Amino acid sequence: MADRKSWPPLPPMSGRQAEVEAIAAACADGHCLSLVGMSNVGKSFVLRALCREPVPVASAVCRVYVDSNLMVEFTDQGFYELVVRCLRASVESGLPESPLAVHLEQRYRDVVQPGNPFLAHLGFNEALCQAAEGLGRRLVLVFDGFDEVMGGMVDRALLNLRALRDSYPNQLAYVTATRRRLAALSSGRGGEEFSELFEHGTRFLAPLSPEAAAALIGHLSLRDDLPIEPGDVPFILEESGGHPALLVSVCYALGRLRQEARSLGRPLAEARVREQLDTDVACQAECAKLWHDLTPEERRVLLEPETAATVGSPAFQSLAERHLLRRSDPPPEAFCRLLAAYVRRQRIATQHGERGVRIDVQTGHVWVDGRQLPPLTELEYRLLLLLYGHLDQIVDKYAVVEAVWGQSYIDQIDDARIEKLVSRLRQKIEEDPAQPRYLLTVRGRGYRLVSP
Repeated sequence: MADRKSWPPLPPMSGRQAEVEAIAAACADGHCLSLVGMSNVGKSFVLRALCREPVPVASAVCRVYVDSNLMVEFTDQGFYELVVRCLRASVESGLPESPLAVHLEQRYRDVVQPGNPFLAHLGFNEALCQAAEGLGRRLVLVFDGFDEVMGGMVDRALLNLRALRDSYPNQLAYVTATRRRLAALSSGRGGEEFSELFEHGTRFLAPLSPEAAAALIGHLSLRDDLPIEPGDVPFILEESGGHPALLVSVCYALGRLRQEARSLGRPLAEARVREQLDTDVACQAECAKLWHDLTPEERRVLLEPETAATVGSPAFQSLAERHLLRRSDPPPEAFCRLLAAYVRRQRIATQHGERGVRIDVQTGHVWVDGRQLPPLTELEYRLLLLLYGHLDQIVDKYAVVEAVWGQSYIDQIDDARIEKLVSRLRQKIEEDPAQPRYLLTVRGRGYRLVSP
């Protein structure tokens, strides 16, 4: 493994300093700002870094972090409770026993235990008014994970946020983090009016730069003693595209495979690593999240690159601005190899409707011709996931052993044991296991899962 001097140092804020500083500058100028980026690209990291300064620090801005995922219930009252709770905690940590802290405590009780629904709205509005007037600095509410709030909440709360901003344009501002533009998430008048605040204040968070990604890879290698070298960086970047969660998953998978190969005294080819990554649960789960976040029109752009996309199409532009494409010119191509391979499998599945074998890697559910199967054993599922990752391709027995049992078992698992596992899986996915349609044996070469 490379020593510490071989790796670049981890840059400030893990390579996100420019984004944090840009948002901080917008807050200082009193602007509302929307941070948009694909799932797990680092939006939460950026917003938490933005809010690390406590209230008493000599600053013209007080930033309060609000994690929307912590809402007790997705209602107006649930949203009010969370915001006032976070605001109260921030003020109490810096200004305990202050008149403002006392006022916010009372407003919190008004929100949590209102005599009627109207009082919850009133308590929320008064809490923000008192904070805007009593802090002596601009209050910036930083809303993380705001997608569900925009799309699934009663409009009244969003209208309140807009009205409060209009009443205190110099003392109150908002920052939001979502997976797509706020205007695309709004479903009512409140959402539309709230999203207007960000019309000229939307930033799109890209994956990590090559330099920041290389530093993160080195940090993981040194921290967790992974057998990864600086020479692996181009491969890891090609697989992950600099997406932080994918990058971490690739590093751990590569480290595990290399450790196994070294213990057996065997070389580890990139082609073999790619085969394993295409069935790695963590890598495929991240790809599934990205895919499930796309609209039908955006999926079509990737599924039918030669016919569906033009530079001016809204779906193409939406993918490009969120950095989901490798380049901004057609034909469209997913931003990293792992997602491109996932799209290819979706393309095959789409062409045949409900026929054939389908796997939801997030839930582990398996369907055959539209019928959900009972849960598979762990070994059966690993085998099927391997074959599904190489749909219509031959998978040799060495790859089966590596994916199902691990490299250390290469010399211990014989053909009979592999065939027995294949036979058990056939019993569950084939209507007539004696005459299989999907899970085929290619004599002398391996196995193939075929599309219908």
